[in-house]
Amino acid sequence: MAQPGVRGVGIPLSLAARTAALLGLACALAGMGFLSLRTTYDLKHFLPEPATSAQRLLLERLGSGAGSQAIYIVLPSASGEPAGRVAARIRALPMVTRVFPEALDVGIDAIPGALWRHRALLADLPREESAWQAVLEARLADALLADDDGVYDLVAADPLFASIGPILDAAGAWAVAEGTSEAPSERVLMVLNEASSFDIGAQSALVDSLRAALASAGHRNAELYGSGVYGVQLQALVRREATLFSVLACVALLLVLSCRFRSASVVAAIGAPMVVGATAGLAVVAALFEEVHGIALAFGFTLLGVTLDYPLHVFSRRRTQGVVGAPKTALWPTLRIGIATTLIAYGAFWIGGAAGLRQLAVFAMVGIVSAACAAAWIDVRVSDTQPGGRGRDLSGTRFAWTKPVRSKGNHLAHWPWLVTLLVAVPMLLFRTPFTDDIAALTPIPEETLAKDAELRRRLGTAEMRHLVAVHGNGLQAVLERTETVSQRLKSAASAGAVAGHTSVVALLPSAETQRRRRSALQAFVAGGATKSGPFADAAAAVGFGEGVFVPFDAHVAAVARSDTLLTRDELLRDAALADVVAAHLIAWDSPEPVGEPTAGSWGNIPDGASAGAGGAPTGSVTHASSRWTSLVLLRGIDDLDGIARHLKGLDGVELVDLKHAAESLVRDFRGRLLGAFLVALLVVMPLLLLMTRDLERVLWLLGTVSAGVALSAGIGAWALAGLSLFDLMALALVAGLGLDYALFHSKAETDQDDWTVTRRAVAICALSSFVVFAILSFSSVPVLRGIGTVVALGVAATWLLARLGAYPRPAT
Repeated sequence: MAQPGVRGVGIPLSLAARTAALLGLACALAGMGFLSLRTTYDLKHFLPEPATSAQRLLLERLGSGAGSQAIYIVLPSASGEPAGRVAARIRALPMVTRVFPEALDVGIDAIPGALWRHRALLADLPREESAWQAVLEARLADALLADDDGVYDLVAADPLFASIGPILDAAGAWAVAEGTSEAPSERVLMVLNEASSFDIGAQSALVDSLRAALASAGHRNAELYGSGVYGVQLQALVRREATLFSVLACVALLLVLSCRFRSASVVAAIGAPMVVGATAGLAVVAALFEEVHGIALAFGFTLLGVTLDYPLHVFSRRRTQGVVGAPKTALWPTLRIGIATTLIAYGAFWIGGAAGLRQLAVFAMVGIVSAACAAAWIDVRVSDTQPGGRGRDLSGTRFAWTKPVRSKGNHLAHWPWLVTLLVAVPMLLFRTPFTDDIAALTPIPEETLAKDAELRRRLGTAEMRHLVAVHGNGLQAVLERTETVSQRLKSAASAGAVAGHTSVVALLPSAETQRRRRSALQAFVAGGATKSGPFADAAAAVGFGEGVFVPFDAHVAAVARSDTLLTRDELLRDAALADVVAAHLIAWDSPEPVGEPTAGSWGNIPDGASAGAGGAPTGSVTHASSRWTSLVLLRGIDDLDGIARHLKGLDGVELVDLKHAAESLVRDFRGRLLGAFLVALLVVMPLLLLMTRDLERVLWLLGTVSAGVALSAGIGAWALAGLSLFDLMALALVAGLGLDYALFHSKAETDQDDWTVTRRAVAICALSSFVVFAILSFSSVPVLRGIGTVVALGVAATWLLARLGAYPRPAT
């Protein structure tokens, strides 16, 4: 069979032709990948399975709910259209569900049918005449102030306002002041929308339409706040800086490679394998997964930085010679060891416990194999016909793959990783090397966060961090417990611990409560209803004429005779109520066991419980199909410990701190990652021993890489105020690059010249990686800055350790 690249035998392919072929293949793979690629930025795909009820609630509510989906617009009052006209413009925009302030329509036609039909079951009847008199005096004031026939009709049919109680409560929770003493010069609008705050595409479109509407209303300088707004701003910042630093890194890399190889064709050939690997990884993950997470793609490209070393080693060992077809280098046995171990290290992401990590593992592993194959295909004896008929061969001389020849005096200086570990380990032990604060990964200014908190407090928005979760087996059990919690929270509000709360039982009382209220209605009807008794006496005392409450009397009598109760399904059929019910009531309908305790073993709110009272108590495992959770949202928390004291002793009730739940989820995720890396290490050790057949060399290799990773982690933890999950994954790249440096520095060569060539090849690999990631470390985005800092430190540390150790010494 003809051997390609040898003059006179087969069809020779020049280096430029091979590079062009690889780039053409990359274009085809990229086309295949982008045709089927669907990206997502839902953070749930990059988080592990929750282990506690608080973590499950966090993932269930992540990016949803009015608190996270609200956008706050601050309008300077001195310019542009009035706030009411601006609000009307915004209500007409797509994806906008409500805009506050809004005129509250309390006419009968505006009340959801399910609430109107069952209004008599939504509130308790007062028993004393004085209580009825207070209610009716309030209704008389409402009718006089409204001066609207619709309100008169509503008062006559529902004097308790039971049908609009939940609506009024919601309106009060979202009340927006037209100007307060704290900020008299501004007006605030709150926009509720149907897009998740993590759906960056939808949020970006919404923000653009909001800004256009505000500009057309003369409010170009209006300020926007909210989770969705910050997500859009962060994505724009990451794209801008990623593009900028990518361009800078590419320019710097081209300069380094051009100075080293002085050939545009060689520089292009060096980059081609990594491009092929990236596009192959993209094509495979796009084909295997319905949705690919943006982090998996972005970080996958980063991890493929190790593949740049393969062609760098190839071309660093090729020399210009007058004879074509010189013996081929024995480079690939060493590269194969590095490739195999890197595949194992990156394969550890597969067992990390998250869909996004599995996508990352597939992308990186496919990319490495593809890039290695591309580099091997380029590594042939390429003939370029020179003037005068001379050929130029870039293959270089053969490197021996023999048992290493150790120099005498193999002392501690050859093992600098021992000393480095003595320095790095205390750095990791003297302070916590990791950070669990997810907020630290977003570069949102402190003043923006402070303004956001102020707006939420002023507008009475539900707390995004704390809520009360009521668990139980069966819907009715949860509703009954929620009613008890609601009563306790009313007491807490009276004590000043909390401003208010919202719960599903305002819309959907438990069946037991509805039956009790129906019994009271039957007694009310039997006593003469509106014709005699406390109600009639109070109506006469307030000044309502006889016959005003005939509609109320008829409805009460009809409900008293009926055995129909208001159900969850009836509420869900009403579009106006379905979202509210879904936001407060969760059915865990997975057929698999979820590891949650049974109804009687959730435990009580303990003494002294506060912001950290979010962990799930222990108990027997049940199936999720019988589990329900009711969420009670809190407003205006002033005393979290006071709330906990009022809830103390209630079974199945948790005061959940979602921030602590997020931090515990991060800790669990980090533990899984570290466990996966440990498994990878246990696999790599025997593999290295099998492939090198040299125990001392394996110890030197692993020690050098471990010391470099530890030193990078230690310095990075101090410089970055703790390592994030992304920094931890960046250490996997450090390990892959460091093992490459150590393998070649411990490889046996035939003479001193070959040893010099090897050192220079590793040096150009390390310099290339260091320059790229050192530039990235200057980013203002914490994630990018952390990755750049950790990898740059790791590259420098592992290269220096491998170079100084130089084990085993070459024969001289």
